[in-house]
Amino acid sequence: MSQQDEQFPKLLNDAFHKIVRSMDSYFSQSIKQLGDFLHEHTFPVSLQEINNEVIIQAQLPEADRSQIEVEIIGNHIRIAVQHTEVTEMRSDQHHQYHRQQTRQVMERTVTLPFTISEKDTLAHFENGILTIKTPKRYPNSGYIDIK
Repeated sequence: MSQQDEQFPKLLNDAFHKIVRSMDSYFSQSIKQLGDFLHEHTFPVSLQEINNEVIIQAQLPEADRSQIEVEIIGNHIRIAVQHTEVTEMRSDQHHQYHRQQTRQVMERTVTLPFTISEKDTLAHFENGILTIKTPKRYPNSGYIDIK
């Protein structure tokens, strides 16, 4: 066997390791960028049970009250924050007009193990923290007859 034939498995092994390292680096960077993207486009939410009440708190330091929407859908609470920005530039001297509008929507959905009462649920927004309180309910359960 020639020296060249003996080196072929080593070269193949080195090339394989370079490809694997390259793919690992690519996926690591992609996951990091996805994590950064998700972190930018969401907000922290905490959930507590105190006595017979569930308290949900969303940290929205950059939000204004008019940008926040809370929706109850069965056993889900959807918290959405919409930010719209319009910029206009006008140059009478150059007869130019430029208008740009951007819209960003962030939302989180919290699922509870019971149907949420809209009339008994309260929401309050102060100092960048949205607090939602709803009474804890125990789901109706029972057995049915089998025919």
